[in-house]
Amino acid sequence: MHELLRLSTISQLPSIVQKPARDAAAGSADGLRSLKLRINRIPATKLHLLAAVCYHALLHCNRAQLPSLEYDSEPLALAQMALELMWSVLLPAQRLPEDAGDEVWSAAWPWIAALDDLYEQLPESPRAFYLSLPSFLKLYHSRTPARAAAFFSANPRVFAIAGRCWKAALVEEAQTPLDASKRTQVVRREAIHACLDVMALGGPLFIARGGGEALRQLAVGAGGSWPDLARLATRHLRQTNTQILKNDADFERVNTSLVFLTGSIPCDAEPEPPVLLALRRRGFIGLLTKSLLLLHREGARYAVEPIAAAQMLNILTRCMRASSEPQKSLRDALRAGLLRVLGRIAAGGKSTPEARSEIKFLLEFWIPDYCVSLTVLRALGPALDDVGALSPGHQFGRVGLGQLWDDTRALIRSRLQLLALYDSDPIYRLRPCDNLRCTNLAEDGLFGFKRCGGCRDAWYCSVECQRADWAGGHGANCAIIRAHYKGYESRIGTHDRAFHRTLLIHDFRANQVDICSALLSYISIDQHESRTVLQLSYECGRMRFKFSLADVRIPYHRVLADRAAAAGDSALIVAIHYHRLLRSTETRPVLWRGHTFAICGAGANAGAEGVCAEMRQGSEGHSSRQKDCEEDC
Repeated sequence: MHELLRLSTISQLPSIVQKPARDAAAGSADGLRSLKLRINRIPATKLHLLAAVCYHALLHCNRAQLPSLEYDSEPLALAQMALELMWSVLLPAQRLPEDAGDEVWSAAWPWIAALDDLYEQLPESPRAFYLSLPSFLKLYHSRTPARAAAFFSANPRVFAIAGRCWKAALVEEAQTPLDASKRTQVVRREAIHACLDVMALGGPLFIARGGGEALRQLAVGAGGSWPDLARLATRHLRQTNTQILKNDADFERVNTSLVFLTGSIPCDAEPEPPVLLALRRRGFIGLLTKSLLLLHREGARYAVEPIAAAQMLNILTRCMRASSEPQKSLRDALRAGLLRVLGRIAAGGKSTPEARSEIKFLLEFWIPDYCVSLTVLRALGPALDDVGALSPGHQFGRVGLGQLWDDTRALIRSRLQLLALYDSDPIYRLRPCDNLRCTNLAEDGLFGFKRCGGCRDAWYCSVECQRADWAGGHGANCAIIRAHYKGYESRIGTHDRAFHRTLLIHDFRANQVDICSALLSYISIDQHESRTVLQLSYECGRMRFKFSLADVRIPYHRVLADRAAAAGDSALIVAIHYHRLLRSTETRPVLWRGHTFAICGAGANAGAEGVCAEMRQGSEGHSSRQKDCEEDC
């Protein structure tokens, strides 16, 4: 036993408190009450001597009764008073040696756990001990990280207690009147910071074990489920944003709260971790973006360290990348001011290489990648207008990304122009019968055509054509086509799919002369033995095309392999399989027709189906070149 915890230390206290102190150490509840009433008679330099009183009072509580204790039982009441005395006296003193602190903690932990077991039975006022408990945890573990890690690993339920402490602290902060004393407001904020510090001490457990039991216990403390934990985390960010506006919160309150929630989430997590799914559905990404924006606003009281800004931006990016609906996550971030956040971090002049790397990734890859999404474009328009007057080119130029911003902005504007066209006048299209030997075409609406009941992607003008196509090879590929189409349909909403078709048709027409010229080297091949395949790729959001040859039937496994090798996960590839070269008609210059299908990757999550490869008259500058192509055909 440490000498500070021996009963002989009580003699060093003022004589007026020695008797109640000895009674309390002997396990007397009356002695503890009397001691608390006379606590102000003890000099601040001697408050740490009460450690012996609290320690022996806890030892006198009968631990054998723990499994059957009720809230109003005498041992539990005595233990609670001893704990409250420790928190109210020992914490402010902070003069306990580490060894003494470990012994006190060993005596206190069983009773802390017992009180936590009876949490639902506790009246509101005794629940206040949850406001001081995090400071107690922090006091005895922050100074000895190795011991803390060992304790947290052996007792993951400490995170359930931390979750309840966090919840209680947020409730108290929300209920604190605006005219409360400065001291009261500080105490409330410190209670929240202590909760976060305790959870941060266990942060390595979350990261090393992918969350695991520690994260599940935190959810138990929040209410019992992932949605409960998400509700608590988003409440924390919402109240934090309010405090930031009052200049009463700093970046640590945001940054620390994210480590244990997202530190274990890899960028390529699949399926989406349940905790992230719950957070996203509660608006976590938008709230986090808002926090970053407020922390970097002009006139903010607390400066954000560059490395902290990079870390928070990395967490935001990782959450979007791990999302099962990344286009919606990016939309939420854009609506909350993502472009402003990137500009302000870049304009700070102290941006770290890590922060620059995050900004570069978002501007060069992530945002352009989702310029194929109607969901994202609807948010990009207002976001671009919002930063227009802030000289974003100058801001990003501070970190050498001015040209990248100009290129990304040009891409966004071109897609916004297409969006305006999409909203006002949908692009007209044709669709061929999918029997390779049929020449019938259907206009918009597919009047008279019937869809294949298996893949839901092929269309036929008659039952005879469907039967012929099934025997000709569609039967072998129908299930594969259905799997790709179903996955695409489940990930991408109806409106996004409609916009994908518009985007593909628009880009096909805008590049038809170049496509026609590139096709010339393929059209001499016997169309009965092979098919020419055009691949439209939207890697990094920008359309690229190439031709290749395929067998009579679509080699889906080969196309998938080519896609993974050539385009990467961030590409949207659409294969247009040309059945036969057609001459221009009097009413419509159709050069060929085709069948398309989508291959959806984890990065792009986008594709299209049913796009007609219809050639129209090009612009004046390209008319002669197109005429040559038509003559060669």
